[in-house]
Amino acid sequence: MESANYGVLLFSSSFFLLILLLLGFWAPDVAEAQNATSAVPVPVGVILDLSSASAKMCRTSISLSIDDLYRTNPNYDTRVVLHFRDSQENAVGAASAAVDLLKNAQVQAIIGPWTSTESAFVAYVGDRTHVPIVSFSATSPSLSPARTPFFVRATANDSFQAAPIAAFLRAFSWREAVPIYEDSDYGAGLLPSLIDAFSLINARIPYRAVLPPAASNHRIDTELYKLMSMQTRVFVVHTPPALGARLFLRALAVGMMSGGYVWVVTDGIADVLETLDPAAIAAMQGVVGFRPFVNESAHFVSRFKSRLRREYPDVGAAGPTVLQLRAYDAARAIATAVQNSKVYNSTDLGRLGVSQAGPALLAAILNTTFDSLAGKFRLVDGQLQVSAYEIVNVVGRSTHTVGYWTPRSGITRSPNSSAVNVNDDNGLGELRTIVWPGDPKAVPVGWVVPTNGAAMQIAVPVKPGFKEFVDVVVDPATNRTSITGFCIDVFDAVMKKLPYDVAYEYVPFNPSAVSYDNLVDVVYNKKFSAAVGDITIVANRSEYVDFTLPYTESGVSMIVAVQEYRGGNMWIFLKPLTAGLWLSSIAFFCFTGFVVWAIEHRGNPEFRGTPSQQLGITFYFAFSTLVYAHREKLESNLSRFVVIIWVFVVLILTSSYTASLTSMLTVQQLQPAVTDIAELLQNGDRIGYQDGSFVFGLLTHQLGFDKNRLINYSTVEEYANALSPGAPANQRVAAIIDEIPYLNLFLSKYRANYMMAGSTVYKTDGFGFVFPRGSPLVPDISRAILNVTEGSEMTEIERKWFGDPTTCPSSSNSFSSSSLDFRSFGGLFLITGTVSTLMFLLFLATFVYNEWDQLKASAYENSFWNKLLAWFKHFDRKESTPPTFKTYVDDPAASDKEANQEARAREAAAIRDLDGSQSPESLSFSSQRPSTTEPSSPCSSRLPDETSVEMVGLISTMNRTLTLCTLSLFMFLSLSLAQETNKNATVAFNVGVVLDSNTLVGKMGRTSIAMAIEDFYSIHENYTTRLVIHTKDSDSDDVQAASAALDMLENQKVQAIVGPQKSSQAVFISDLGNKTQVPIISFTATSPSLSSLHTPYFIRTTLNDSAQVNSIASIIKAFGWREVVLIYEDTDYGRGIIPYLIDALQGINTCVPYRSVIPLSATNDEIMEELYKLMSMQTRVFIVHMSFSIGSLLLSKIKEAGMMSKAYAWIITDGLTNIVDSLNPSIVSSMQGALGVKAYVPTSRDIDNFAQRWKRRFQQDNPDDQQVELSIFATQAYDTIWALTMAAETIGTTNLSFERPKVSKNSTYLETLGVSINGPKLLKTILNSKFRGLSGDFNLIDGQLQYSTFQVINVVGRGSREIGFWTAEHGLSRQLTRGNNKTYSALMSDLNPVIWPGESTEVPKGWEIPVSGKKLRIGVRNSGYPEFMKVEIDPTTKRTTVGGYSIDVFEAAMRRLPYAIPHEYIPFNSGTYNDFVYQVYLQKFDAVVGDITIRYNRSAYVDFTVPYTESGVAMIVRVKDDINKNAWIFVKPFTIDLWLGSLAFLLYTGFVIWVMEHRINCDFRGEKVEYFLSKIVVIIWVAAVLILKSSYTASLSSMLTVQKLQPTVTSVHDLLENGDYVGYYNGSYVEGLLEQLNFDKSKIRAYDTSDDFAEALSKGSKNGGVEAIVHEIPYIKLFLAQHCTGYTMVGPIYKTEGFGFVSSIVPLPSYAFPKGSPLIPDISREILNITEGDTIIQIEKKWIGDQNSCLNEGSVVRSNSLSFRSFWGLFLVTGVASTCFLLIFLIIFFCKNWHEMTSINRNKSFWQQLISWLRYYDKSDLNSNNNGRGMLHNPNGRNHVDCTNIEVMPYNHNVKDESSISENSNSNLPHPEEFSIELTNASSEDQSVSIIIGPVTALSRERFIAERHAKGKEPPYRKVVSE
Repeated sequence: MESANYGVLLFSSSFFLLILLLLGFWAPDVAEAQNATSAVPVPVGVILDLSSASAKMCRTSISLSIDDLYRTNPNYDTRVVLHFRDSQENAVGAASAAVDLLKNAQVQAIIGPWTSTESAFVAYVGDRTHVPIVSFSATSPSLSPARTPFFVRATANDSFQAAPIAAFLRAFSWREAVPIYEDSDYGAGLLPSLIDAFSLINARIPYRAVLPPAASNHRIDTELYKLMSMQTRVFVVHTPPALGARLFLRALAVGMMSGGYVWVVTDGIADVLETLDPAAIAAMQGVVGFRPFVNESAHFVSRFKSRLRREYPDVGAAGPTVLQLRAYDAARAIATAVQNSKVYNSTDLGRLGVSQAGPALLAAILNTTFDSLAGKFRLVDGQLQVSAYEIVNVVGRSTHTVGYWTPRSGITRSPNSSAVNVNDDNGLGELRTIVWPGDPKAVPVGWVVPTNGAAMQIAVPVKPGFKEFVDVVVDPATNRTSITGFCIDVFDAVMKKLPYDVAYEYVPFNPSAVSYDNLVDVVYNKKFSAAVGDITIVANRSEYVDFTLPYTESGVSMIVAVQEYRGGNMWIFLKPLTAGLWLSSIAFFCFTGFVVWAIEHRGNPEFRGTPSQQLGITFYFAFSTLVYAHREKLESNLSRFVVIIWVFVVLILTSSYTASLTSMLTVQQLQPAVTDIAELLQNGDRIGYQDGSFVFGLLTHQLGFDKNRLINYSTVEEYANALSPGAPANQRVAAIIDEIPYLNLFLSKYRANYMMAGSTVYKTDGFGFVFPRGSPLVPDISRAILNVTEGSEMTEIERKWFGDPTTCPSSSNSFSSSSLDFRSFGGLFLITGTVSTLMFLLFLATFVYNEWDQLKASAYENSFWNKLLAWFKHFDRKESTPPTFKTYVDDPAASDKEANQEARAREAAAIRDLDGSQSPESLSFSSQRPSTTEPSSPCSSRLPDETSVEMVGLISTMNRTLTLCTLSLFMFLSLSLAQETNKNATVAFNVGVVLDSNTLVGKMGRTSIAMAIEDFYSIHENYTTRLVIHTKDSDSDDVQAASAALDMLENQKVQAIVGPQKSSQAVFISDLGNKTQVPIISFTATSPSLSSLHTPYFIRTTLNDSAQVNSIASIIKAFGWREVVLIYEDTDYGRGIIPYLIDALQGINTCVPYRSVIPLSATNDEIMEELYKLMSMQTRVFIVHMSFSIGSLLLSKIKEAGMMSKAYAWIITDGLTNIVDSLNPSIVSSMQGALGVKAYVPTSRDIDNFAQRWKRRFQQDNPDDQQVELSIFATQAYDTIWALTMAAETIGTTNLSFERPKVSKNSTYLETLGVSINGPKLLKTILNSKFRGLSGDFNLIDGQLQYSTFQVINVVGRGSREIGFWTAEHGLSRQLTRGNNKTYSALMSDLNPVIWPGESTEVPKGWEIPVSGKKLRIGVRNSGYPEFMKVEIDPTTKRTTVGGYSIDVFEAAMRRLPYAIPHEYIPFNSGTYNDFVYQVYLQKFDAVVGDITIRYNRSAYVDFTVPYTESGVAMIVRVKDDINKNAWIFVKPFTIDLWLGSLAFLLYTGFVIWVMEHRINCDFRGEKVEYFLSKIVVIIWVAAVLILKSSYTASLSSMLTVQKLQPTVTSVHDLLENGDYVGYYNGSYVEGLLEQLNFDKSKIRAYDTSDDFAEALSKGSKNGGVEAIVHEIPYIKLFLAQHCTGYTMVGPIYKTEGFGFVSSIVPLPSYAFPKGSPLIPDISREILNITEGDTIIQIEKKWIGDQNSCLNEGSVVRSNSLSFRSFWGLFLVTGVASTCFLLIFLIIFFCKNWHEMTSINRNKSFWQQLISWLRYYDKSDLNSNNNGRGMLHNPNGRNHVDCTNIEVMPYNHNVKDESSISENSNSNLPHPEEFSIELTNASSEDQSVSIIIGPVTALSRERFIAERHAKGKEPPYRKVVSE
């Protein structure tokens, strides 16, 4: 029982509990149902493309979200009721759905539409009706809540992912990426943000691949093949999933999903990777994607899949993607906001009214936050915020997460990382392993040489000369081209050093037509992949292409002839001889004088006298021989031999002195004939240059040479001929100016007589290889160039093409001298020999003629030889009557009279002859002309009956004319009647016009349209169609414009619509036209986003905004601006131009650091705030792209902010410039100084007449408006109507109806629009229209009017003035000349002068120092050479002060940059230069500056600028002192044959003179020349001797000069072989270099300063010093500037690239670089500008000194004075000769006088006996036979007469007694003439001798003899002498 009760109780309890449980479950449902019944329904629309699976999934997600919200919140008193509509995948369908929802469903909010394009118009509708439009899928940045406040984006903005993609590229150091995107708002919207993000990491977009939404496979393949032909291998794909999947399938098919490629997809594809077709996933292996990070809920996924299967079984069981999660969150946010805003009642929207609850609902949505399925739901400015992006990698069938990106941390391993990346690390280490396409392990380099099977096309120059550099030879038989040369070998060697293979081939190119700039242009224009050859790196070329590092020497110099040095000091004459030689010479002078005195003084009275007189005559005689002024006659043959030898010695000494002085002056400085470029300018000399070289432009444009003074040459041989003195005057040049490599080649072939002029005329960076801008090959090839130039490979290549440089002297001392041989003076000897022989023959002829009788009488012998001997004896006799050439006239007066009469007679005869030769007859000319007969009158030749015939013809003609006029009048009346009839029968052709009637452009358009209709039909009255214009006002509203278009399509059945005015209005209306097949023709919608490719029925009869970007870029380039800020309105019109403008600016290497976007609704305060932001930036160049309404407001605020002033530059696009002349004066005043571009309309008389009519009509139509000018908008509107009227007439009047579609009952009128039957035909006809309109040629291509010419204007005064033109063919030009051959140009000189803002004529530099910002960290360190770098730190303030050559160059380069870079110097005080450079790689410095050498090993870690100094390592060595000079060097100037020839002609000349003189001249028997012919012979011989002497001196000078220009060491091998010590700078990399050259470490010594170098070199290797200093060339130049003499440079022995500035190879942080501009290329270009100008010269003078003031480093030597050792051989000869003759004389003397001398003082001491002998020796020798002047000899030989008893008496014919002649009457001697000296014999008692002096004639002599006979004195006559 108990058990039974217990069971009943248990059953009852269980049943009760079950009931309670059921009640518990039922109660909430009942409560919910009751609550739902009482809740207020709120309708919400949802617009999706329900044909797609993804949209269906979103519909499920939205429904699930609403159910989940109300299930979890049953107490809500509102209920969202969803109304779904299908957009049918087009904007019109979406708009129709939105209108239907607003009108019929009365929705309070709309979720959707699906795409960005669909959302654009719906957002305007929402803004108009105040209904929130919440989109979870419209991601394009072109949609912005700032423009349409009621648009809310509940998903990530596409622009958010630009930063993580850029960070990913930076992590792998990829500098280029190609975006591939859909040609839609969605695709193009990301591009500006992507460009901005790339610019921050110094990456660029070389190309944009745009795919139409419905692109075919063929279209995709075409684009992919184009991408394959490019070098970039990094692609960013931004397309919808469907198009993206097809893209990857085709990429796989063409082989682009292989190794080396990088594919990055945006979230549009990455979000749905898991849902893509397996085939697409298989094709995407290795793809990296970016998508917002979300935490998926497994519970939601299961519920979502379950519900999706129930609602859409055909979709499959795919899980939700981010898109479905966003849809879920958007629905929940709206439902929550509806509850929070208490929206209960709806406003009637039947007529699209304004929702009263809309603002509150919008505010509630914007304030809604919650933790959603996709993360935190939080809206900021109407945009959903994303906290992190997930980076995924497609591997296999799924994706793998490889990392994350957050705004705070960058790339990281965790999505929740909050660590701040202080170092801005690139994040590569944070990424997990990525599987790349094709090759999973190898990280792609990001670029390759194109793999389309074609090798790189390398252009090489073809030129006639300098083939050692590049030689192009074509085999005429095989037509095969062979290309060789130095440049080719270097390039081949460099390419072999690359770590990858690059296929290339050389293609000949002839740039000589203009210049090498053409070779650069073909690379710039992408016609060649690169250019290789002798192409100089210059600044202007670097603006278009990229150069590698140079591989040759740099600079432009000149070659001239050499001239001697003209300087010297007042004591320089002492320097040729050393003190020892001076003393030795003086000693030998004295010794020679003593020897001559010793021999002569006993028998020669010239050497007699008192001791002081004898001493004086001895010294005077000796030293007078120095100038050959000795007059003392020598009697002894011994002394004559002494003097002969001594005179020869003096000759050698004087010549050697001259030679040494010449050598000294020459060596002291080998000055060129022209020392400075200014000297050439001043003298107006002719200059030679190489044909086709940039040097021509340098000489004419920069240096100011006259073109007429320049002569071009092509070969080395032509250079030599032009510099040769023998060249024709009109072809000879004073100098050749060319680049140093060419000049070195010239000097290697023509090293004599030429030299390179001192300093460099113009500095360049040498030869480099040319590549397109941004080519990734450039850094690698530059590093490979360093590798080649630093090794022995470059030396071998140079030796191959230019020879061994060590085998010939350097260019500065390449002079040689050789001994002079006989052939050198063959002409001289020929002249003197010929003259001597002729004189001799003339004398013999005269002699034979005068002496023929005597000769005949003397020839009594029979034999020939006996006769000859007899003749010779007669010839040898003294001539009794010597010839005389004087003429004595007894009566001079008579003679003069006779001579005068004879002269007058000759003069009269001459005059008669002259008169006779110029007789009038001979000078007359005939002025008569042949007579002509006047033709007879035409009338006179007529026949009598012609008059009647003509009258008949005239009557007949009048009859025919009358008949024709009558018929014409009849036909005209008939035609007029027919036209009137047809006019009444015309058919109306309805055309709609949508304009903003309240705007200036709209009013212009209306006037032009009306006039076009009237003008056209006034001309074409017979046309059967008449355009009927239906004009609607869009009221500047997009919805109103759409409403107007819909109204005209529905009610007026328009066949075409002209307009709308704005691009944003045209977007939707063009979709309407496409749907209804009605052409939409706009003459004002210029945005590039509008395209006939998207909407074929859209026609643009105005220019596309993108057409003007190249003209704007050319202006930017012309003025050298490198940064510009874009200011544009936030509309389709404003945004559309941006991608194209950035592309154009990027093409000229100009970046956009900031884009200022101004909303149309911007207030004055908002505009001023934006302007103040722009003022705080450094950029001062702005491009304004705005429409009139917002543009006029902006310009007024710009002026108010003070930004339309000096230093600012404003460029305005055609939107404003087209109407600038019609703007309000206040607006024009705010634009003063601005530049602008606008389409050029050719002027003509027709357009001028039309303009006058148009202005009158416009004033009639708009009487309240100010006077305006005709603009291009007005002319384009006129032309548009003409095109439309002609097309309407062409298609006819049939089928003007519309075909109605089948629609449902509840369809909107958008869906009921009909389709034009005539539309396709009308569209085709319009597109084919061609005519000459008011705006120019009307020609449509792809639905777009074409423009190729733009006018550049400058706003000045009340309007604009023209400053130039731009054309696509020729670029900028001042005048528009059709068909000219001008090449493309973008130079400042191509424009007329500009008046800039602030009425300034100074071109704005484009930037200013910013107010704030981080500074670039520049590392500096002290150098051992303070001249290059000096760092000082103030111990008190700790402030760093830097200075030096390197700092000045760096600061000059930074000042030249077109933007400001704040920087600070940070000292580095430890480690080597390698450590210093490595700090940049460690990112402790942003850059380092100093005397840092560019080396290959360093380039692996950092990037270098181009070098700013000369390159290479060389040696400093001493100059040879040349101590061991040859003792017989004085013999070397003449060769043996010349010596012998000179001696032979010397003897021959003496023999000739003896022959002619000895018979008549007692001194021959003596010395004096008497005969006239002899004098001529002597004159010629003296001239020959003078030339011989001078030539001897010159030859010896040359020998001594060349002997001194030699270094002590000529090569490194000499040092190695000799084991010499070598020095280097302590801490330099040269130590390692010396070890590489096999120097023993023990032989290497380190030094710290230049003074240490000099001291070590002076000691030499054997005395604790060194034999050479190995150092870098810049330091060597500094050393030589400080130590001018005694040292020279040898080398270079090792090639480097000079000094450069260092920056990290990884891009620096954003603050380190101006946005979009890589610092290294910009600074490199500015270094080129500095080194090519005067700046570098001034810096060098400041720190290194004027190098011209010191000697050239190749000839820095000192000429040593000649020492005794140089001439000891010469002195030995003269000393031995003098001594021998002295000894001979003493022996003879002692032999003759030994008896007398031994008898003198025998018993005295030795010294007394020696004195007695000297006294005896000093006595006169009375027995001397040589006593001919001081002692007279008695003819009988018995007695001698003392000279003191000689009585000198002048002879007088009247004197009868000798006693009457007074004594000592020498002073009364007559002037020099012939004298006779008569010696009379006195008795032995009378020793006096009478000397009779007087004129000697035959008469006087006979008379004198007779008188002497009468007195009994004998002998009568003894001797005749000449005195």
